[in-house]
Amino acid sequence: MAHQTFRETNKPLIYTYFRQAAVSTSDVNIDDLISLRNFKQKLGELATSIPEYESIDGLQIHFQNQLNVLRDSQRL
Repeated sequence: MAHQTFRETNKPLIYTYFRQAAVSTSDVNIDDLISLRNFKQKLGELATSIPEYESIDGLQIHFQNQLNVLRDSQRL
């Protein structure tokens, strides 16, 4: 729904980040893994890049960088 609204109005801005984590193969649900792969592929068709992070610090860095880009774009 957010994506459709964005296509029509250029709002809301949508950001997606993926956490990289070690996962035990015995804990993996194959349907979830396939769903995640399909979701990432679809996002890849819509976005130039999809940031990944390993820790909360990495997520904060990505998010702060995006806020800086938004702030700088408002100055134009």
